[in-house]
Amino acid sequence: EAAITEAADAYVDMEEQQGYGIPYIYDGDPYNDPNNLDPSIMIKGYEWGSNSMVINNCIVMAYAYDLTKDIKYMNGVTTAMDYLLGVNPLSFSFITGYGTYKEQNPHHRYWSYELDKTLPMAPDGVLSGGPNAGLQDPYVRALGFVPGNTDNPSQRCFVDSIEAWSTNEVTINWNSPLAWIASFLQDEAPVADPENPTEGPTQG
Repeated sequence: EAAITEAADAYVDMEEQQGYGIPYIYDGDPYNDPNNLDPSIMIKGYEWGSNSMVINNCIVMAYAYDLTKDIKYMNGVTTAMDYLLGVNPLSFSFITGYGTYKEQNPHHRYWSYELDKTLPMAPDGVLSGGPNAGLQDPYVRALGFVPGNTDNPSQRCFVDSIEAWSTNEVTINWNSPLAWIASFLQDEAPVADPENPTEGPTQG
């Protein structure tokens, strides 16, 4: 329990240090990706699938809330979800079906409507990997993104296209935690009493 609350406190601190309040900061040494880029290109910024770090760290804060009922942990979870749903520098929801400007064309073998109109679009509720300072795929580089540029703002290193596989991939390992957090919030969030809609919320 102490380890969970200690980790959750660190994530809350990360949120408080940032304008968009997410429980993830890349503050490590520059790194390279020799499998996808020239090894001499050094990347300083968000890693591939940064949204997975955001949503997985939400689970730690959710467990801390379950243990302590301290509202700061619930606030930490909801602030992170706000980021994923569009409170970010792009004003863009990384979750399909939610938001005015939202994810539509994830990199996926079957949800490939962007390339082949006989195939389906992604259903609502799919989380994209999100901003990635590595910018490994040719599509994003053709748009003018330059991997390794120290002036790249990590949270803007994103393109919503099926061909932008380094920023727009979808996987089970960042969509299962999204389902977990959505269920957690639904369990904990106050809901209107259908019998007395003007009486304010009751605990669901």
